[in-house]
Amino acid sequence: MNRISKLLSLSSFILFAWFLQRCNPADSKPVNMGQLESLNLLSLDSSRFQLTQGQLRQSLLLIVFNPTCDHCQAEAREITANIEKLKDVTILMIASVQLKDIQEFAIDYGMSELENVHFVYTSPLDGYQFFGGIQLPHLRLYDRDFKMIKSFSGSASVDEIVLQLNR
Repeated sequence: MNRISKLLSLSSFILFAWFLQRCNPADSKPVNMGQLESLNLLSLDSSRFQLTQGQLRQSLLLIVFNPTCDHCQAEAREITANIEKLKDVTILMIASVQLKDIQEFAIDYGMSELENVHFVYTSPLDGYQFFGGIQLPHLRLYDRDFKMIKSFSGSASVDEIVLQLNR
């Protein structure tokens, strides 16, 4: 009986260790986004958005958009159609409209289930203070250390974005 207890204990310990490894707490560690923190981003559930180690890929693409903007809708279609080319890019879609409108946009353009795309809200004031007066959509490409690579005023093709990443 003692031998069975030891075997069960060992099996439980191994299972627990395996489970902890699969959860990988390092992946859930928040990333300091430097100046981008001033945007005070909110997730679609109204909680403070924090990019984690597990979400951060080789680069970051911020896209400031408005769901009613025709050019923003075209940009969303372009990204969705070419998402494989952006597999190493974390994409933050930022808007300053009601959360339900952002969520509807994500669903309408097939982006809500994309693993590397995150929809967030920032207040109009925070957005203006950070970006200034901009044309929509407005795209900013950053490296993994949040150093800006390129800013696009207006639409940019996925090929243009990839070209900047490969420089």
